Amino acid sequence: MTKVEFVRLRREMEIEERTREKPQREKPQATLETPTLAVAKQEGLDLGLDVKAISAGLGSAFGSAAGGGGDGSGRGVLALSSGLADRAPLPLVRVEPQYPPQAARRGLEGWVQVRFTISTAGSIRDAIVLKASDALFERAALAAVNKWKYQPQMAAGKPVEAPGVVVTLRFRMEG
Repeated sequence: MTKVEFVRLRREMEIEERTREKPQREKPQATLETPTLAVAKQEGLDLGLDVKAISAGLGSAFGSAAGGGGDGSGRGVLALSSGLADRAPLPLVRVEPQYPPQAARRGLEGWVQVRFTISTAGSIRDAIVLKASDALFERAALAAVNKWKYQPQMAAGKPVEAPGVVVTLRFRMEG
């Protein structure tokens, strides 16, 4: 029996080592002041709050969550009416579209206007492109919009579909 032995020869090669440093970013100072009733009075602003009505418990009859005597017993029952149950859909998850490679190679920027329906579960249905600056961006825009999630629109305390929502997605080159 013949024995075959393989020998691997190494090529002489220099490996260049590069180090990457993460750029330091300065975080902005959060100096926002939450408006209070005292601050609003000093600056002459009217917040539209009827403080006397709220403290007397009258706010609960008008859909306020601050009602003090909602059941007449004076126990401070929190009362919500259908006034607070009606609301527009609230965005929960928004996925940004991926920049199409063909558009990036050509240095194109653009926009896409998309119309869709928000279902009672908060997902996106029937997304279609209304207008686009270039057809290259349409597929990326639809793929991103179909991943969005919302808290559904509420009417009379129940989730309802929100048809005809229109958004415009912009594609801009960074740098």
